[in-house]
Amino acid sequence: MSDNRMGGWRSVRLRRLVIEAYGTVCHLCGREIDGTVSVDHLIPRSQGGTDDIENLRPACLKCNTKRGTKPLSKKQQLKPLRTTVEW
Repeated sequence: MSDNRMGGWRSVRLRRLVIEAYGTVCHLCGREIDGTVSVDHLIPRSQGGTDDIENLRPACLKCNTKRGTKPLSKKQQLKPLRTTVEW
């Protein structure tokens, strides 16, 4: 089995760190995440990205799955991360 996927205690620890650092707003769609926060790599691990907190962002599962291992689009790169819920 390869080590390309996060699993077990490692993913729990990284998810907790990402939530503490960036909150629970999906960095791809900008919406508050209902349910489980998935960890998205800005530079995918398959393209040399690391598990450093600077390379990780919270994402909803739908957006993270849709993006897969594709690089961020220009629009996604320029989108500011909303850290508070807008009323």
